[in-house]
Amino acid sequence: MTPMSPVDVESSSADRTPSDLVAAAEEISRSNPGVPMLLLTVHDLTRQLIEEAQKAGFRGAVAKSNGTEVIEGVKTLLRNETFFRTNGEISAA
Repeated sequence: MTPMSPVDVESSSADRTPSDLVAAAEEISRSNPGVPMLLLTVHDLTRQLIEEAQKAGFRGAVAKSNGTEVIEGVKTLLRNETFFRTNGEISAA
């Protein structure tokens, strides 16, 4: 896998939580530290979730419901920058 290859962690199971995805991201980050990961979630982006995501190695997080932010998040990570938003506000990374 190249450093810019997308990695998809299936999370459609009803028993999965954001914390489950954070744990999966930690594993991906350990085995592929150069891969920029963007957390796409249907859950509300709380400061706690963003902090957990950053700790796990995510370089960004957005709600799936906001297509514009998803695209902006991907572009931001491809520029080797971070992208974290809570309710439309940029969060310090």
